[in-house]
Amino acid sequence: MLGITQDELEHYFAEPLARVDKAKVRQWYNGYSWGGTEKVYNPFSILSFFQGGGEYSNFWFETGTPTFLIREMKKRAYYFPERIEVSQNKLNAFDLTRLDPISVLFQTGYLTILKYEPEDHLYTLDYPNMEVRQSMEQSLLHEYLEGPIQDPLARVAGLRNALREGDIEGMVRIINALFASMPYDLWPQQQTERFFHAIIHLTFDLLGTYIRSEVHTANGRCDALVETADRIYALEFKLDKSAAEALQQIFDKGYLQPYADSPKQRVAVGLNFSSEERAVVAWESEVL
Repeated sequence: MLGITQDELEHYFAEPLARVDKAKVRQWYNGYSWGGTEKVYNPFSILSFFQGGGEYSNFWFETGTPTFLIREMKKRAYYFPERIEVSQNKLNAFDLTRLDPISVLFQTGYLTILKYEPEDHLYTLDYPNMEVRQSMEQSLLHEYLEGPIQDPLARVAGLRNALREGDIEGMVRIINALFASMPYDLWPQQQTERFFHAIIHLTFDLLGTYIRSEVHTANGRCDALVETADRIYALEFKLDKSAAEALQQIFDKGYLQPYADSPKQRVAVGLNFSSEERAVVAWESEVL
């Protein structure tokens, strides 16, 4: 009813589990926890996965998406609900007159308990797995773009292909198409920077469904670190500044330094986005 443990999965589903990558299955469908220790699989998702022949799909959408919550998150420019520390009061709070997105995200299963610190009485919340992360980020990106004609996930797939091929110009073209898909009269006038960063963050986080993509690093807040089979990209975006400044920040902060001994080609890319033209208007890159 509430979840399937790893031991239960391996015992009762040994035959279908032997035909798939167990680590990948765990990454996609495991992770729900009520205390931060033992984690369980979502029964609906894991059973749908086996019934579908082992295809890694997002079954979360079939259970419904709380549209009111997605709109409330956009209204508050809230798009990064990861590793959040909260008290028990926040987990239990539910006031229809003053909705708290964190409380509702936890109560609807979009966030789960990653760990509990008894000394401070604090819970750390995060997405339980890849399936839920993709559901939330795809819904948020769709809402930020006011429901574009083309599915934003299709553009993310195009972005993956461009990066795999080392086509930076193609990557810029796809990013600009993403912003251009939003109707001109709906572009937010007062929150341009937050809006811009939300779309960049959600797009590159969704990219992590296909290839390794991290938005934050130990050396600072690189807008995106993307790793393909042959290349490692550090991408830094600036709003109404310059591509040269963005490129220089990559070197100043050492975003690619942890990969100095990697045999892969390291590529630093600085991009400047114009709020007036609503597009990336300049970019510079350097191969290390």
